Parts: sequence; structure tokens; C-alpha cells
Amino acid sequence: GNLVRRSLTAAAALLLAASLGLAGCSGDGKKSAKAAATPTSAATQQEKVDCSKLKIDTDSKALPTIGQPSSNKAPAITWVKGAKAPTNLTVKTIKAGSGAAVAADSNVAANYSGWKWDSATTFDSSFERGSATRFSLNGVIDGWRCGLLGHKVGDVLEISIPGKLAYGDKPANPQAPAGTLVFYVELTDALTSAQISAASKDATPVEGATEELEKNGITVTGKLGQAPSITIKAGISAPTSAKLITLASGNGEKLTDTDTALGYMAMATWDGNKRSSWTESSPQPVQMSVSQIKQLVDLSGIPVGSRVVIILPPQASSQGGQTTPASVYVFDIAAK
Repeated sequence: GNLVRRSLTAAAALLLAASLGLAGCSGDGKKSAKAAATPTSAATQQEKVDCSKLKIDTDSKALPTIGQPSSNKAPAITWVKGAKAPTNLTVKTIKAGSGAAVAADSNVAANYSGWKWDSATTFDSSFERGSATRFSLNGVIDGWRCGLLGHKVGDVLEISIPGKLAYGDKPANPQAPAGTLVFYVELTDALTSAQISAASKDATPVEGATEELEKNGITVTGKLGQAPSITIKAGISAPTSAKLITLASGNGEKLTDTDTALGYMAMATWDGNKRSSWTESSPQPVQMSVSQIKQLVDLSGIPVGSRVVIILPPQASSQGGQTTPASVYVFDIAAK
């Protein structure tokens, strides 16, 4: 299973309801159970550990030897026979990078593989999925949250995490790995909240886009690189098909259909609900390869740094529940 991604049902959930709690949820911060037992699925702790008070070692003779990963294949691991797992969080730098340092509010991308102590088989590996995984440092297990803090993009790390900083020795989730875990991690990106929120500030407005939005009864106001405001004209009919309108075009790399686009989002529904991940400091990952997204809007080819508007018609729930109302999203794409 893919790391942070829950199964997406209605197409509006697809684009964000799961993360923002947009589909009629109260947004009370309760975490729904996630199937995948992975570092980024994990708000498993009741109380977060204070990283500044944690003893973190930089090496241990007990650490296994980890080989080089290849495309779609996790690295091989060789354990020290009879070695006991370190009691402290241990973060060994295999190779030092020179990129941005990971901060407490960073959104991070990493390629990684994870093993239970003394196991030859990975319980999770982004290498096998073929793409790095994005996650908020605040939303991962304590061993990752504290262990990655201050490390730099380009770092290659071996991390040994005692059970109490992972899922525990007897996890409540039967799919979660118990006890000490070892990870091989390659840090590929780190963006602070400020960098993500400023994503579209240098984008070039697209001629005619505002007028096209107004034809659909939608007005988007607010400076580029700042939180937008969405108004849906009273009495305007709900859309019958999905539309994608680029309000301003960025200068970054173009998205491909295997990327996970990341950025802040604001949304409004035809029945009067509004939510914004800008106010919640919670950037949204949109996994391009998810079939529901591809069926509705094709974000591939849009440059990072763009502000796009996604208009969605009402969506019937695949589980036979309520229909999700028509909605409009403003998405500032900060990274891929």
C-alpha cells in the first residue's frame, strides 16, 4: 500500500477531502485509521516526544550493513549476527548532502525502505513503488520526526528506531510492525511552510483566465503567493463536468502523471461550505497516478509554481452514500 494515501472514494475526497476533512467533517483534528503501516501513516503517539530532550546516537556497532537500492528494488540488508538493537534512536549519516535543512515545519520528500530488527524482508519501501514519498515532518512517527530534524536534502541515512519511538512493542494496529525498526532513507526535498505558501508569488497570470472563471460563476481574489478567496455567484447552476483553469503559470518543472503535486489549497462548495489548508498550515499532496484524479482533471504538463482552479461537478459516493456537492478548488503547486 502507498504510504500516506488513504483509499479515495468520491472524487472530491480525491482531491482533498480526506486530508482537509472537506466532505462535511467538522475538522476536529481526529485522525482516521490508515491502513498502511508506514512512518508517514503514523500519528500513533498520544503525546509527541520533545526532540530536544531525546538522546540521538550517530552510530552503533549493532547497525546492519545496507547496500545500494536500485530502481523499483529495495536495498539488500546484512545483519550483525546476534547483535541487540540499540536502545537509543540512532541516525547514521551514510552520505552527507548539501541541500536545505529539515525544519520542524518542513514538508519532506524521501525515498526509503524499512525493516523490523533482524528481518530480511522490508515491511515498506518507496523504492518498490518507484517514487519518493512526501510527508509533513509533524505527521510522522517520533523516530522520523526527531531523527530527520536538521538533516539536509541529499543526506543518505540509516536510522534505528526503538519501538517506543515507532509503533510500540505491541502496536494497536495489527498491520504495524512491532519493536525496533531500521530504515534506509534518502532525503530528496524539504520545504518550509513559508516556502510552500509563497509558491505562486512569481507566477505569470494567464490572459483570459479570470474571465473564463467568471463565465462559470466563480471569482478568485487574493494576491499570488497568498491565500486566495473564492466566491461562487448566487443562483449559478452547478457544473456538469470537471474543468481545469490555470490562473497563473509558474516557472518550475512540469508535472508528470507519476508525480505527487504538493501545495496549499482553498475550496468552496455550491452548498456554501468553505475550507482552506492555508489557514490550517496543512499542504495537500495530490497523487497524480490515482485513477480518479486522472479521470477528472489532468494536471500533467502544468509547471510547479502555478495557481490552478479545479471545478468539479457533484460526485456520487461509490459506497452509495450522499452525493458530494459541486466544488471549486484553488491549488497553488509548490513542489512535485
